[in-house]
Amino acid sequence: MPCTPGLMPNGIREPASLDFCAAIIASHEDDLERQSLRTMTPQSESNNIREPMKALIAGAGPGGLTAALCLARAGIECEVFESVPRIRQLGVGLNLLPHGVRQLTILGLGDRLASAGIATAELAYFNKFGSEIWREPRGIAAGYRWPQISIHRGSLQQLLLEECNARIGVHRLHTGWHLASFEQDAGGVTARFLDKETGAPREEQRADVDRKSVV
Repeated sequence: MPCTPGLMPNGIREPASLDFCAAIIASHEDDLERQSLRTMTPQSESNNIREPMKALIAGAGPGGLTAALCLARAGIECEVFESVPRIRQLGVGLNLLPHGVRQLTILGLGDRLASAGIATAELAYFNKFGSEIWREPRGIAAGYRWPQISIHRGSLQQLLLEECNARIGVHRLHTGWHLASFEQDAGGVTARFLDKETGAPREEQRADVDRKSVV
């Protein structure tokens, strides 16, 4: 997931300074949103993509599934290969920062994400005696246009998995396929997989260079 962005300077208390910072951030986010909407336009709605494309994605965690949704939205064919035989809701709680929530909102997952998680308004640290060490607002309360969402990793993965199944098809997500190696040559990319449980080789997956394929 995206890394932590720079925080607004601490210690600023004057309304004019905060308004100025918020205006700069909002302007920057507007530019990013317009850029994302252009680059994530479905192929059927864009004349910029002239050649068919395909991607092989190794891993069906939140990162791999989000990549699959982004590629599908851009009209790029993709196949997702997950090492474990069955995807389960494992992990711990995590925080999706505003720019990550923004990206998922562009993908149409904003409402589902808000229902599955909690919009975090504040982060605070205290010592063992209960005395406050540090506190700062987060997400909307900090002036961002999108919230910070606290959510269990397993819940996030399940949400993304359901969306991938609906949008790119259950048949394009393969479990028990462990990526052993891949090679790129002048003709494209060849990915080699093993059966996670038996260790037996699985069918090679080929992506030809004339389709601008990636792994």
